[in-house]
Amino acid sequence: GDEVRHIHWKSTAAKGHLMVKEFEASAIDRIVILLDTEKKSTSYEILDNNLEFLISCAYSITEYLSKKYCHLRFIAAEGSMGEIHHISGDAASVKTKIQQLLTHLQNSEQPFSKVLAAAAETIPPGSIVYLLSMSEESLPEYIGILEELDSFCFWLYAPTENFPPIEKDRPRILKKKKPTLFPDAGFCVTHIADFTTKAEEILESGTNSYEKI
Repeated sequence: GDEVRHIHWKSTAAKGHLMVKEFEASAIDRIVILLDTEKKSTSYEILDNNLEFLISCAYSITEYLSKKYCHLRFIAAEGSMGEIHHISGDAASVKTKIQQLLTHLQNSEQPFSKVLAAAAETIPPGSIVYLLSMSEESLPEYIGILEELDSFCFWLYAPTENFPPIEKDRPRILKKKKPTLFPDAGFCVTHIADFTTKAEEILESGTNSYEKI
């Protein structure tokens, strides 16, 4: 899964088989994107709902990471059968595969809690985890698990009520943002999004948060 530009040519010539450069472990080495697609949490607006917003954020994050040397895991469920997609590898190598999946990803009957449970078994300690969720169910408990794994978590929360339906000839009104159940901590930063939030803001916020660790 490594890129050609990371081949160590002198070592390859000496050993007689391909060798790649080793990089020191850093905060950006292992990154995980967990995307909530649970149908019951998706707002009713067809074109501008919370799921489409999170998909856009996941697309932007993937694009940004493809220019970094890091290992990227993407995990999300899809469809009535709740198939769990698990894509991992060098970020530059898996970018296209992840983004192609995101362009046609549909919501799922699979509870996001089951996706989190499946992901807990594969996330290596010290990872940076983007939790892109539409509900708070099981999130505080899972964030506690990430703390035990010495991981940094950026929780992007896009609740249904923050993405109200668009009504003809009426302004789209945002009710008061719902407070999160989990406050910011040294290992976890939360961001509550609404229909006015831009994906670029999320990328900048998440990047600035973990680079300060």
